[in-house]
Amino acid sequence: MATRVGTVKSYNVHKGWGFVECNGTDVFLMHKELGGKVVSPGDKLKLTITTGEKGKPQASNVSVISSAGEEKYKGRIKSFVQQKGYGFITCDALQGQDIFFMKSDVSERALPILSANQDCTFTLHLGDRGPQAKDITLVGAAGNAVKEAMSGGGGMMTVPFGGGSQGSGGVPMVPLPDVMKLVAMLQGGGGGGMNHLPVQKHMFQKKKWN
Repeated sequence: MATRVGTVKSYNVHKGWGFVECNGTDVFLMHKELGGKVVSPGDKLKLTITTGEKGKPQASNVSVISSAGEEKYKGRIKSFVQQKGYGFITCDALQGQDIFFMKSDVSERALPILSANQDCTFTLHLGDRGPQAKDITLVGAAGNAVKEAMSGGGGMMTVPFGGGSQGSGGVPMVPLPDVMKLVAMLQGGGGGGMNHLPVQKHMFQKKKWN
């Protein structure tokens, strides 16, 4: 089969697939064809085109010609010792070799759930111990859990009040810091304190994030 050159159109690192635009045709791309590397839109690839299970064009024998940013890899956490602060990653790009990493190269949100057999992406550097992974990001199920924790704000305190998003029972919710600012403003103006506000102390509650 003839070798073609294409440009990455899209790639979902969590799901492990994407599309390459090649002579006006969208070609399906699976992560297993990348040899442990991660691609981004705009990257140039060399590939051959085969017919996939659904009769659609699919990329095989893929190699990266040029990357739009810093080269990234996808691997799996082999081990992590929380007390000592280091671990190892395996990757198809360096088969048979464990890649060392420090916990300082993992986001604080991911550290509490970091464990063996989780998928991750990383950049590769040469350290004192040989290849070393940096800029480690969890992907897949573990990565989605980290994203949800970040978007949830860690359980922000809210109170029922007018003009906020709806809480349980259809009662609008307002972030606690915003309400406290209002309290301070009214108290400063001689409003008589918390008991004269439409928001009472017993109404404070913690919003449950889905």
